[in-house]
Amino acid sequence: MAQNAQDDRVSSFLSFPSDWLAYLRGPRRFLASKELQSASTVKSARDSFFVGMAGVTAFSAANLNFSPYDTEENAKLFQGTVLITALLVSNLVFAFLVHILARLVRGRGTFRETVVVIAFTLAFLWPATTLFMIAVSRFAEATLGISWTALMPYVTDLTGYVAPTVGTILLGAFTVSLGLWWIAYMIYGYSCAVSVAHKLSLPRSLFVVGVGLGLINLFNTPLTEMSYFVAKGADPILGWLFKLI
Repeated sequence: MAQNAQDDRVSSFLSFPSDWLAYLRGPRRFLASKELQSASTVKSARDSFFVGMAGVTAFSAANLNFSPYDTEENAKLFQGTVLITALLVSNLVFAFLVHILARLVRGRGTFRETVVVIAFTLAFLWPATTLFMIAVSRFAEATLGISWTALMPYVTDLTGYVAPTVGTILLGAFTVSLGLWWIAYMIYGYSCAVSVAHKLSLPRSLFVVGVGLGLINLFNTPLTEMSYFVAKGADPILGWLFKLI
């Protein structure tokens, strides 16, 4: 049993790049092709989530080495599995919230289906978002002279002064446009997840996602603190459980 589980995780890891590209090319098509209630899909979503979150922490940890935040204390934030467990806890809360909201607008999906589509969505969107933010921040630093380090999931300050010239205004507008475009794509990805799981139209799914993200942002600080508190206590237990399944 343990050997089969290990083989499944290796298979999920090897298939992650192709699944990642398939998702980015068409989030709705990718999710709709999955049998959300099957045990194999649930395991695939779980493994993809952990691979994706490991990618997020690895990309951010690498970017940390080239930033003013490169200290031993900050480096510890990306070491071990507590951060990934905290992300798991916070995103389970997000999935539960989205599920309740979707049911309120006549969604027909189960909580299991909601968790599966959210897991796939985060697994593929967050690593791409991390790389995108790193690229945009480097571009802004090289062209505008502002300092901003992308260290997902942490928020860092933007520092520096940009003289308002035609060139800097155009570059600034281009940079902001890239950011807005990616935000729109992320919201579309979340909306596709809700739409597929709950058989809702895209506008209704967009409403659910908008309210859900708004509530998460409103209670971001207590949610973050709760997630880390639970993660520090549950991380050893979860590690032991995942060795068994």
